[in-house]
Amino acid sequence: MAGLGGCLVVGSGYIFAVRSQKAPWRPVALLFLGLLFVGLTALLSQRPAIHGPQGPISISERALSATNIIGSGTIEDSAPQGTTAQDPTIEDSTINHRYFLWQVTWQMVRDHPILGLGYGNYQIRFPHYRNAHKNSARFAHMTPSQRLEQTPYAHNEYLHLLAETGPLGLLAFLVLVGSGLWAGVRTAYNAGNLLIWGAIGFIIAMLIHSLVSYPLRLPFNGMSF
Repeated sequence: MAGLGGCLVVGSGYIFAVRSQKAPWRPVALLFLGLLFVGLTALLSQRPAIHGPQGPISISERALSATNIIGSGTIEDSAPQGTTAQDPTIEDSTINHRYFLWQVTWQMVRDHPILGLGYGNYQIRFPHYRNAHKNSARFAHMTPSQRLEQTPYAHNEYLHLLAETGPLGLLAFLVLVGSGLWAGVRTAYNAGNLLIWGAIGFIIAMLIHSLVSYPLRLPFNGMSF
C-alpha cells in the first residue's frame, strides 16, 4: 500500500507535467512500467515473508492476516469459509503482536499525555506496561518469545513519537515533514520536474509504511528519507 501510494503521487505529478506541456506523453513507457509494477507485485506476493508455527507465510497471506483484528470473537469465528484457525491467512502472530504493541503504547500516551515518556525511554518502560496487559486477549495470541520481548519500537512511528515526546514532539515532526513536502510539491508542480515528484513519492511511501513499522529508525531507510 505504501508503494502504491508513492506511485499515485508520481503518476499525478506526471499528469500535471504533461497537461502543462512540461513533459512529453509516453504511453509505451507507461504501459511497460504498469506491467512491470503488476508483475513484480504478483511475483513477490508469493515469496515467504516470515516463518510461523505452520511454516512459511507469504506476503499475500500476511496481508490477508492483517484483517484479523482480535476482538470479542474468536479466531474460529472470524475464519472465512474453507479455512481453519491455523491458516496463516487467519492468524499471523506478528500481526497480533503489532496490535498488542499499539494497545500498550496507547496506554503510555494516556499515562503521559503532555510530555511523554522522554525520548529513548520506550524500550525501558515497555516491560512495565506489557506486564500490565498480560490478561488481554491479544497477549494470549502471541508466541512465548513475543510475550517476553523487550521491544524497542512501537511499530508505528507516529504512536512511538507521541508516547516518547508527547503531542508537541509529534506535531514538530509533522510540521517539519509537511513543510518540506509542501515546498517540494510547489517546486515540482511549477517546474514539471519528475525527479522531484519521484522524491515526494518516496517520502509518501515511507510515511505510509511508518503506520505499521519503524522504517525511519533503520539506517538505510532513515538516511534516504
